[in-house]
Amino acid sequence: MKHFDALLAIATRFPNVYCSAGTHPHHADEEDGIPAEKLIELTKHPKAVALAKRGWITSTARPREAQERGFRAHIAAARSTGLPLVIHTRDADDDCGRILEDEMAKGSFRAVLHCYTGGGIWR
Repeated sequence: MKHFDALLAIATRFPNVYCSAGTHPHHADEEDGIPAEKLIELTKHPKAVALAKRGWITSTARPREAQERGFRAHIAAARSTGLPLVIHTRDADDDCGRILEDEMAKGSFRAVLHCYTGGGIWR
């Protein structure tokens, strides 16, 4: 999120370049507590076409709680805007699957698995 303005500047310079609004899981601790409403606000720009890169990574030193809060906020924003959520998840099949199932029960949303290193199959 702190780099969104720079990303948006690049996207606006080129007619065929677009961007996503969001936080990478590596920055979950630095950008903890960003509400879905803030993400929704960022997606109102015509060059913002997705919410990303949000997901769950257990192989980092970042707090799990911050990752989960951020993931759920990004899902809420995706559900509200109808834009796809680009999910980045690594070594976290059980946690990511649990959150996705829980959130889908609240209402559907579009998503793309951008990064997935798991070997299991989600239900």
